[in-house]
Amino acid sequence: MLIYKYRSGSNRDIDTLVNNQFYASDIEALNDIQEGKISIKDQEIELFDLFVTNNFSNFDNSIKDILEKLIQDCKNFGIYSLSKDYKNELLWAYYANSNKGFCIEYDFEILKQHPFNEDLFYDVEYSQNIPIINLESLLNSSLRLNLPIKLLATKSLNWKHEEEIRLISSTKGKFDYLSRAVKSIYFGNKTDKNTIYSIMKKLKGRKINYYQMTHKKDLYKLERVKIDDIFRNESIYKNKVNKFIPFLDEKTKPYEDLIKKAIIIVEQDYLCEEVIDAYISFNKGTKDNPVFFITYKNENKNMFARNYFISKNEIEEIFNKNS
Repeated sequence: MLIYKYRSGSNRDIDTLVNNQFYASDIEALNDIQEGKISIKDQEIELFDLFVTNNFSNFDNSIKDILEKLIQDCKNFGIYSLSKDYKNELLWAYYANSNKGFCIEYDFEILKQHPFNEDLFYDVEYSQNIPIINLESLLNSSLRLNLPIKLLATKSLNWKHEEEIRLISSTKGKFDYLSRAVKSIYFGNKTDKNTIYSIMKKLKGRKINYYQMTHKKDLYKLERVKIDDIFRNESIYKNKVNKFIPFLDEKTKPYEDLIKKAIIIVEQDYLCEEVIDAYISFNKGTKDNPVFFITYKNENKNMFARNYFISKNEIEEIFNKNS
């Protein structure tokens, strides 16, 4: 699945793109004033008010401590908002500097490899009604674990057009991701040539696809038009030799060339300090399209054994682009 992030095109946006990073904001930075409201025993509660006032006098002592803990947990969470749609006119207007910015296309399967997993991504639920939390949910410790997600992944029906997917992390701040997660960049129809050139130059050699948005003739709709990568002849993999020498047995010997290429791909990734293992995966892939895992570490980022999964087809696609 492909998912999208709209960016204004600021220097900070470009820097985080180039450095394979994003920033997960706290709930107070979100733009929906209705967000964070819940209903308990027919009483509307606005979490933002409790953030500011810490006034729990209207609640029974039995739930006061629980609410305080819930508020604190929600304060600590980080949220990164994505969309399923790259051609939404309203999103280009809201979040991409009135069509002067850009939109990042991520491969969801790769994005969640590090440092996340699928359990941290949630489809936002849109509703006319404020989420209702009953006393059982507050007082039952196992049910209570899901309350922050219920609060942070529910929005007013007025925002349904965003088709939002949220990464909800237990902490806010900057996160790194695998560079291969970025598949394409979409430029707005008003993005200036200097910005386009700058982004292509900083991402050169990564064989990313580039598009520019334009209006469909006679329709109030956007469509993408493929544009040439100015630096298409550059490659970060060309003429590279794998530093790590894999152990080959009867299962991996037939794939020696593919495994070495996979190691080269991982060794060029921003997150990889050193490859420490490489083998074929037994629970991913198919006979015609096997998947390999390359284990890498980066002690500076407290990563001591991370698996990077990549398929035969993906390896061949990357090296065909770079040939």
